[in-house]
Amino acid sequence: MLYNLNHYCNQVHIRSNPLDGLDGWVWICEDGKPGSDGGVWTGPINDWISSHSEKFFKYVKNFDTVIQAGGALGMYPRLLANRFRFVYTFEPDPLNFFCLVNNCQVDTIIKFNAALGEKNEFVQIQRSDLSNAGTHTVQPTIDGRIPIMSIDSFNFNACDLILLDVEGFEYPAIKGAVNTIEKFKPVIIAEHSRDTDVVQLVDFLTARGYKQVDQSVSDFIFVAE
Repeated sequence: MLYNLNHYCNQVHIRSNPLDGLDGWVWICEDGKPGSDGGVWTGPINDWISSHSEKFFKYVKNFDTVIQAGGALGMYPRLLANRFRFVYTFEPDPLNFFCLVNNCQVDTIIKFNAALGEKNEFVQIQRSDLSNAGTHTVQPTIDGRIPIMSIDSFNFNACDLILLDVEGFEYPAIKGAVNTIEKFKPVIIAEHSRDTDVVQLVDFLTARGYKQVDQSVSDFIFVAE
């Protein structure tokens, strides 16, 4: 445990740019230099300021519980905590999760070092060759050590928004939430990544009374009719 802590500490730095009025973000050193982006700072913050901060919440009726994945380094979970009573965030990559935990030090953000999927099993992380810590993917395998968890397995008492940015794993994550979706009819936002099976996702949600009503950058917004 101590070795892992020291190992991860050697791979991160503290960003001084305040985003939500709080300073000091633990961030991955992409090139070992302070100020490194790691692919998950400039793009996400610009998307949030230009579009997400308005469109993500336009159709949400209650702000009790949001289920969010992948949590990456904690930027969006921390911002969502300003709006929702509880944020449940899932991030499978251990280094990303280390940063997320340090960046989300409030009790209302419940953090899981896990992926979301259709059933409980294990995956391994496929780290992207790109300099972007937000583009890692997961692969179910018997040799995996990172858990997949289904949303339905938690039996949530409330669910007002499901927000997914899981690099092509959106459809399995939604299939694992079918009971939660039918019970609470949350707003569903799913990123359209290069690997996302959009047709399957749209057909699945349409069969359950959902319609795509908007788009925020590369995120599709679905609302129950």
